[in-house]
Amino acid sequence: MNIEEEMRQLASQKLPALPEETARYDFVRLGDQIAGSLESAALAQVDAAKEALAKTRVEAERFAAALIKIAEERVAQAEKILAEVQDPANALRDQIKKTDKQLADLNDRLKQFGETVLGAHRTFQNGKTDQDIPSQ
Repeated sequence: MNIEEEMRQLASQKLPALPEETARYDFVRLGDQIAGSLESAALAQVDAAKEALAKTRVEAERFAAALIKIAEERVAQAEKILAEVQDPANALRDQIKKTDKQLADLNDRLKQFGETVLGAHRTFQNGKTDQDIPSQ
């Protein structure tokens, strides 16, 4: 059998009798009730999701505010520590500069002393160098 023959056969069959009108309306009412309850459930889910979103936003704002407060407190602590450390650090830098100058001055005086000792040694040797003096 081909498709055309099957279609003719189906078309020739009698359709079943329609149920009573009341049964038809009861089915429609049932469908309306189901659709209405599905719509109500969907709207309730949407409302619940909106409420959860609103709560989440509030919590996120609180969390962000807490993070900012903590960061500001840490900045204040760091500024306080910086203020406490700056003066001793500057004093230490000044002391290092002073000590460097003292060491440079000491080095210069030691060089001068060494040159004086060397000059005295040469004078004592009557101008002779160490190479001119015989070793004993």
